[in-house]
Amino acid sequence: MGVLTCSREKIVVATASNGQKVWVDLPYLADDLRKRWIEHSNMAFQQRINLAAFTARLASVGVCGNALGPCALLLFRDALEVPRMLAKSNPATLDANQVSIEELLPAVNAWMTVASYKLINLTPRSVNEYAVEDSSFG
Repeated sequence: MGVLTCSREKIVVATASNGQKVWVDLPYLADDLRKRWIEHSNMAFQQRINLAAFTARLASVGVCGNALGPCALLLFRDALEVPRMLAKSNPATLDANQVSIEELLPAVNAWMTVASYKLINLTPRSVNEYAVEDSSFG
């Protein structure tokens, strides 16, 4: 849609508090998605898959540059590096926030299916751009 202007007399580009341009840079999208991925253990199974597919599609077409990479890193770390149960054998005895690997792998698959080539580009050089809590090992 182009750059959003905030004045009719003189063209003034509307910018967010972090300096990004509204409509062009989508200033808060990456931050909001990252916050949602941090608390993904509270999501229902299908919500997690849908969020993974949506985030992966955005990343695959280059929305927000490499800023959506930490979302994949957070999910992959939780699914592949953090010790957890393979499956919920007795859901009544487990904490509601405990997520099994069985529940996380479809979301990982969504990322791998939609944005695998984008994930390959997350080299150690680009990972150093992310916050330590996003790119550290599990």
